[in-house]
Amino acid sequence: PEWWHGTYAWAGSFVTYLLEQFGLPRFRRFYCRLAEQPVDAAFQAEFGTSIGQAELLWREYLHKQLPAEMRLKALRSALRDILAWTIHDGQYLPVQLAAERLRDEDADHWLGYYGLAYYAFWQGDLERAREHFEQAAHAPKQEQSNLRGLAWFQHGLVCDLLGQRARACECYQRALEYPDGEGTKAYHARARKYLETPYTYEERYQFLREA
Repeated sequence: PEWWHGTYAWAGSFVTYLLEQFGLPRFRRFYCRLAEQPVDAAFQAEFGTSIGQAELLWREYLHKQLPAEMRLKALRSALRDILAWTIHDGQYLPVQLAAERLRDEDADHWLGYYGLAYYAFWQGDLERAREHFEQAAHAPKQEQSNLRGLAWFQHGLVCDLLGQRARACECYQRALEYPDGEGTKAYHARARKYLETPYTYEERYQFLREA
């Protein structure tokens, strides 16, 4: 389920392939046939091949025509999008899987480490969460986004729970440098609160019970 947004990109890529291979007039005729024929029959009639065979040729085309650098760039972009979506939706196992893949494919980007920290945090492994948050903090590729600010805020929460108050305050201050979110993802007010009073296990347990 975490890959469902990818269907837009895959469909667009396949249509682009058909346009390049058969031309716009034939593609339009195929599209018009759909009003009277099933998809498979219309495809076979206009393009002289089955959808399954065309898919195989499209996959071969992608591997041969797209430069390796372009494929890697597209993969990294897709992984970042998937990871952001799964974090937003609270899909913990997909977060871990996407984060591990992004870290392997783009070790310089902060988001893969944040995904691992996020997963560890909700699993209750605070030491591992702190380690991954620090890796995110030192990654060469950063960005000025709400999600980056939220990550700094959660980094502060973990440090407070571990008794690392000075580092927690540093993280809350960093969080305030980024755009705030909306609704449950807003964190500026809470960051200011915990700059005054440390985040505690009591609050953590209360949040988990309510969640």
